Amino acid sequence: MRYKVSMDMIKRATAILELLLVFPGALFMATLFARNLQPAPFEPAQSVRRLVD
Repeated sequence: MRYKVSMDMIKRATAILELLLVFPGALFMATLFARNLQPAPFEPAQSVRRLVD
């Protein structure tokens, strides 16, 4: 039983670490997508441009 509990904790910790490592890249890709979504003069595109540049 102890083995199963420790493996569950290791799997959970690994999943959290993977999410933390993937999140910045996913956020960057989302900002690139949002920048191309609207023409440049509109406010959301300007805000995203500041994040990317």
